[in-house]
Amino acid sequence: MTSARRLRFPVLIVAAAILPLLVRAQAPVAPLPSAEQVLEKYVRAIGGRAAFQKLTSRLATGTLEAEGAGTLAIEMWQKAPDRFRFEVTVPSLGAIVQGYDGATAWDSNPQDGVRELTADARANRIRNAQFFREISLRQLYKSMRAVRTAKAGELNVVVIEAVPAEGQPDLFYFAADSGLLVQRDSHYQDAGQTVSFETHYEDYRDVDGVKLPFALRRVGADNSNFTIRFATIQHNLPIDDSKFSRPAAP
Repeated sequence: MTSARRLRFPVLIVAAAILPLLVRAQAPVAPLPSAEQVLEKYVRAIGGRAAFQKLTSRLATGTLEAEGAGTLAIEMWQKAPDRFRFEVTVPSLGAIVQGYDGATAWDSNPQDGVRELTADARANRIRNAQFFREISLRQLYKSMRAVRTAKAGELNVVVIEAVPAEGQPDLFYFAADSGLLVQRDSHYQDAGQTVSFETHYEDYRDVDGVKLPFALRRVGADNSNFTIRFATIQHNLPIDDSKFSRPAAP
């Protein structure tokens, strides 16, 4: 066998290994959309600004399912522009409540009583309490930018980094095909502890002209995992502002 023939097979092997890399390198790469393009597609996917602006309040009822705690009843009250109350009823214990009344962010539970949130935790609560949050994400953060494409489960997504004026950035994952928000990664400080978790938005349904997720699945870095399933969502009910007020200390 000549030296040329001896070299032929190794060369062919190397070429076969390199060829797929060259093809991928030369394949056109779709440009990453801007954050503004992704957010506008999201707003259109959930019904549009005009449909959301017809709403003034929301009452959602359902269950919270958590390992070790079973299935618990929940109520979530919201009122424009920024009133919020989320309540979980625990048998033999009572109600665990999170709230924001437009000025004070607060938590309440039968064991620890009432406490007021401050700094990073307060800023996070205020952002989440915004009634028109879905159509005003850009205004709730100091900056937003598309950082990459990725996979969220089986879905192709565009990942948006959202930097707030106070606190750590959030990551939002928007489905490339439907435009819907499918995941959010959050990190904030509360009482000296870092709270980190993923929220997965599932089971979108049409309600009064807007599309909302009926299942919220939270995966916590500390294994504080639970799933919220809404059975009913009603809009434009009269809700007195006192519903969102911080309870008086016992």
